[in-house]
Amino acid sequence: MKAKVLVVEDDDLTRFLMGEMCRMLGLDCEIAADGQHCLDMLESGAVDFDLILMDIQMPRVSGLEATKAIRSNPKALIRTTPIVAVTAESHWHEPKHYEPLGFDSALPKPVELAGLTSIVRQYVGDSGQSAPQLQAAAGS
Repeated sequence: MKAKVLVVEDDDLTRFLMGEMCRMLGLDCEIAADGQHCLDMLESGAVDFDLILMDIQMPRVSGLEATKAIRSNPKALIRTTPIVAVTAESHWHEPKHYEPLGFDSALPKPVELAGLTSIVRQYVGDSGQSAPQLQAAAGS
């Protein structure tokens, strides 16, 4: 079974590229255009995600607000899903900045396949692919 990843990103091009990279890594990828869309998808219960890649600055509901709502969700399966902040802000890439806000890790923008591969390995394992396939996809 493929790992299921939710990409939450308001920028069309970034959202598309992240989705394609996830698919290259053999992941089942769903897309949300903002934090509210993410929360709606999680509450619907249609899919249980193994990982959430969350942009920070978005309209309607920001990544910070969505993460806070996820971490306070009464459903343990939702509340404990790993959330990775995806941001160009360099100070976010230190645990002291993202952990108090409910994020498990951070991924720098622009997102590169090698960085995404590392995050996938850390939180969902090889997602049904062998390590050599992940390395080949990441170009390592």
